[in-house]
Amino acid sequence: MEQTAKLRRLYALLGPRKTMLMAASIAVAVLVMLLALIGATDSFIAVAIVSAAGGLSYLNFKDRVESVRKRAATLVEEVLELVREGHYQRAAEMVMEVLEQDPGNDRAYMVMAAMRRSMKDTEGALNMALRNVMENPDSAHAHYHLALAYIEERQPRGGTEELMAALECDEYFLDAYFLLGQIYESERQMEKAARCYEEMVWMSEHWPDGRPYTEGGNLDKAKARLATLEPTLRGQAG
Repeated sequence: MEQTAKLRRLYALLGPRKTMLMAASIAVAVLVMLLALIGATDSFIAVAIVSAAGGLSYLNFKDRVESVRKRAATLVEEVLELVREGHYQRAAEMVMEVLEQDPGNDRAYMVMAAMRRSMKDTEGALNMALRNVMENPDSAHAHYHLALAYIEERQPRGGTEELMAALECDEYFLDAYFLLGQIYESERQMEKAARCYEEMVWMSEHWPDGRPYTEGGNLDKAKARLATLEPTLRGQAG
């Protein structure tokens, strides 16, 4: 299923014309190599033609993808402005336009989910978040937003699983530790909650060089919760 989604996304990004051009380039390369193998053409010429076809296909693909993603990014910004102004219907139409051009655009899914959430349509937000994870299974943000949707639907187990998945994708996703700790506290699993907050603090203090720091605003809250929980846990241990 994941491979099918990737192929569908690739086709949507390229469009039929670009896909046909790439297919033609690949067919020419294959034909020339076959001719070289049976001695019908010079191997040096065959290699040159294959290299040229491969380079053309790559440039063709790169140019199309960059063009589509720039256009999609522009549309997403326009959607955000429409949402801020309360024009939900037009925003929803534009999100669908983005997803037709770029099916794996996780920002578009997240904007749509947030819009559904603001309209009190928690089930709709959950469906959009699920689709986002299906299209972007390696995105920590996609799993995190699905966790939020599960929590809003009062499904903490689903939220916990998705937060775990988010941290598997990115162990430095600090907000995932905090939200996981909050779930454990709501379930009276204070030791697990404290471990989440401890891990969040440790990760923030051992941030990778060259990576932009994104604390998310919950680090101080995690430290405060840890300071509250630790004396109680030490007392229980004693």
